[in-house]
Amino acid sequence: MYIKDFVEKLLPIQNLNNLYVVADFDRTITAGSSKTSWSVLADTDLVPEEYSTERHKQYDKYRPIEVDTSLPFEYRMKMMAEWFRAHIGLFVKYKMTEEVFEKAATDLRVMDFRIGAPEFLEFLYNNHIPLIIISAGIGNFIEAFLKKHNCYFDNIYVSSNKILFENGVAVGVGENIIHSFNKNEVSLPTEITNKLKGRNQVLLIR
Repeated sequence: MYIKDFVEKLLPIQNLNNLYVVADFDRTITAGSSKTSWSVLADTDLVPEEYSTERHKQYDKYRPIEVDTSLPFEYRMKMMAEWFRAHIGLFVKYKMTEEVFEKAATDLRVMDFRIGAPEFLEFLYNNHIPLIIISAGIGNFIEAFLKKHNCYFDNIYVSSNKILFENGVAVGVGENIIHSFNKNEVSLPTEITNKLKGRNQVLLIR
């Protein structure tokens, strides 16, 4: 289903003031052929070859654990948090700059919208419907991508892993790590929950 089809599903709702939307980002708002926000940098010429090599080694180590349902869930949870912190450690190790993140997120060769997504985002904005993006990806890429396409509207809140910068260079990650196994534990700030008061219908897109 194209994201634009969700607009047709929303139109019959008589009171859109009761609605808010929760969506994933990677390969949900972006096209299925897009790279994830974790793999964007590895597919550009903006980073050292050593970073890409180490990143692929991490993938080969942790990805099998992520998809192996025979392993205890608690162990997989622990290893996903370890993986994400290790990857973020590479950003720090190789002194990735904020400028590199912004450039990579706007490269249509590695990340593009799913068909109809811009129109869907505009529809939500024009109808004052909050959109909460909860992603195990990298919030910096998500925000830069939306800004580049003039779609980072003020009804959008991004809850994702946010890389912190000092003097334009990566130094770590903010708050808790969000990975594929703990999205249901994400707590929204009061400023967002206040906007959802009185809205008792939710559209989940994943």
